Amino acid sequence: MSIDYAEAIRSAIDRRDPAGASELARKWLIDDPDSAIAHSTAAELAVRGFDLDEAERLYEHAIALSPGAWESWNNLGNIKRYFGKLAEGNRCSLKAIELCPDRRSASRMHSNLVLRRNGDPLETMAQLCAAAHEFHRAQGFEPSALATPLGRTAGNKRIRVAYVSGAFNSAIVTSVLAAVLRHHDLSTFEVCLVNTNPKLNRKPEALNAAHLRWINVDALFAGDSIGIDVAVDIDGLSPSGSPWLFARRIAPVQISWFDWFCTTGNPEMDYFLGDAISTPPHFSGLFSERIISLAQFRFPFDGTRTRPAIKTRGLCAPRPFTFGVFNRVDKHHAGLLEYWAAILREAPGSELVFKASAFAAERLRARYAIEFDRMGVDSSRLLFVGASNYQAYLAEHNDVDLMLDTFPYTGGISTFESLSMGVPVLTVLGETTIGRQTAAIVSQIASLDLSSLIASDAAQYVHLAIEFATAQRPLPSKYDISKAFLRSKICDAAGFTKALERVYREVVKADTSLPTL
Repeated sequence: MSIDYAEAIRSAIDRRDPAGASELARKWLIDDPDSAIAHSTAAELAVRGFDLDEAERLYEHAIALSPGAWESWNNLGNIKRYFGKLAEGNRCSLKAIELCPDRRSASRMHSNLVLRRNGDPLETMAQLCAAAHEFHRAQGFEPSALATPLGRTAGNKRIRVAYVSGAFNSAIVTSVLAAVLRHHDLSTFEVCLVNTNPKLNRKPEALNAAHLRWINVDALFAGDSIGIDVAVDIDGLSPSGSPWLFARRIAPVQISWFDWFCTTGNPEMDYFLGDAISTPPHFSGLFSERIISLAQFRFPFDGTRTRPAIKTRGLCAPRPFTFGVFNRVDKHHAGLLEYWAAILREAPGSELVFKASAFAAERLRARYAIEFDRMGVDSSRLLFVGASNYQAYLAEHNDVDLMLDTFPYTGGISTFESLSMGVPVLTVLGETTIGRQTAAIVSQIASLDLSSLIASDAAQYVHLAIEFATAQRPLPSKYDISKAFLRSKICDAAGFTKALERVYREVVKADTSLPTL
């Protein structure tokens, strides 16, 4: 009796039995060593366990058996990039895009490739924007007339704003958007949420305000009278993004915001919301959109959420000076590991805490330990922490003296959270929008001089970290940092929303296709 290994493995995964699934994959490879599907399935399981060397080998074997297996090409590209083989990874992804028969899947892979290039230390802003323009051209998006006329009717005096996303159930999206939605002036604005995720059929609890109209994207093409004036894309090139939708011009005014870190390359997008540091004036020639530079950072933080008490070193048990890296693992790269090892070598006795859900995997912890041992740092100085609930995650900041930012893909929400807990974040002012993000956030804390936390390059980043750890340069108190941050413009969601509404009024007024207010 033959075994349906694919179905048996799916059942094991559903039962949360990874060991059982891996054993089934091993038997499948023995029974059918020439099966590309068996190899790609085993590779996927290896990725889940962060056995990336084995996953790389298995995907390469799967491709040798079936050169047209576009999914294996795409997954192999992700692994190559993780290992720092960026050019190889990009070539694999481009091959996957070329082979993929489904246009929507190919579009998502291409957008993911452009997004991941933001984490490549060798990429310039000009190159990233050129890649975004090429992405849009490659998709062949064709503007098409919608079934319903859009834009405010003469009888409606309120401006109708639609926030468009496939990730309204994401904690990151809701944490930012909910703070804005609470403060919209409903006498002037009518707000709706356009959901592009077919698996999400109702508003998440965090966005479940009565005044928010929930619209599934299909309604835009079904003849319903919706009449959007301003459509705001908050997904960018993330997997939930819908660049095809905005290429169809769903509103007279279309704006890129939040998860966009460079131009869309889409001539149907009118504006990009930036700020003076994230999107300096010399970026304007690279964007297809007009950049609107906000006076404050380009999105707010909800400073009203409950946080655990801050504990300074004097209130904790004696411990070494502790660095932290709390950003996602996909923001790490080989160069960063070398910088962090250099810091630890020159700051005797210091420790480094890595915090990310991926570090629940023993193989990933072992990989980092081996790398740091190879670079002359005893791996006993590394601590690894996996996922935890939000309050526990915030409390874990009390064990950190200085947060080391990733770059060029710098922190956003993680930077907010560190500063809210009073932990200083050391960063590098990069050359790209995402590479300037933490610097832009730190610069917003006007009541406290934190300029020493912004390095001009990697060498200064390492030098400053060593000075802080060896007490050659003092760090502000955690209480002062938290207080200054929570009183900054970043945490003034009401003020941010007013500024956003001024932008909406101005762009609507400037659009001659809309009826006069």
